[in-house]
Amino acid sequence: MKRRNVSLWFLFLTFFVAVCGAGFSCGKGEVTGDGNRAGKPAVQAAAGGSGEKQQGTLREARGAGGSAAGAVGGAGVAAGGAIPRQLRPEGAGAVTPPGAGAGGPDGLLLVVDKAAHTLTLFQDGVPVKSYHVATGDGGPGDKEVAGDHRTPEGTFYICEKLVIDPPDEYLGSRWMRLSYPGVDDAARGLQQGLIDQATYEAIVAACSAGQVPPQETALGGGVGIHGGSRPEWGDCWTWGCIGLTNADVEDLYDRVAVGTPVVVRD
Repeated sequence: MKRRNVSLWFLFLTFFVAVCGAGFSCGKGEVTGDGNRAGKPAVQAAAGGSGEKQQGTLREARGAGGSAAGAVGGAGVAAGGAIPRQLRPEGAGAVTPPGAGAGGPDGLLLVVDKAAHTLTLFQDGVPVKSYHVATGDGGPGDKEVAGDHRTPEGTFYICEKLVIDPPDEYLGSRWMRLSYPGVDDAARGLQQGLIDQATYEAIVAACSAGQVPPQETALGGGVGIHGGSRPEWGDCWTWGCIGLTNADVEDLYDRVAVGTPVVVRD
């Protein structure tokens, strides 16, 4: 009888250990498995405006705390955190950038006059249409470093086109990235010690191939032409981009292509 009790006790103890062990194992499994693998997703921090990034890089576009995304951003940037929006990219592929002052292969050229707040579309040297634009709230002058909120000056080309659907509060419904920083910006940055030789060469190589230059440098990035502009915001509300109303940016978007040259002057 005593031996039988001992045996039953042994069986009970064995069963208890097995159950507890399984319980702790499952608990650990939840923590090390589901807890870490499928726990709360990390919240993507807004990439501080200045076209300084994001999902693409929209870094110079307006985006307080998360409205304007960078998907457009860094290679695409931009400002504010990534936007959970459906983006339809167009024109992927290298395009040889045209020379300064010359129209693209199709004769198109965009000229932005910062002082007059206008963007004029030229076809074979003839002005076709002009749009009112907003520029950076960093004041007059050329863009020099990331975060200065100035609209860069010089000759660039459209290196990316995106449809933003649904429209973003600050970027509007269309995005056309400019090839900033350009070769001249890279040369200045190298001379001033803002970038190193490798970064300079990467920018030159990208611009020579008509592609998106590095966006995450001290020179800034994520500069483009986008929608979202409203009269009540004034003429200098962006973080360095060129802002149009949604109606105007959609009209312009359909007229230009990746590779279209853009001259920005003060």
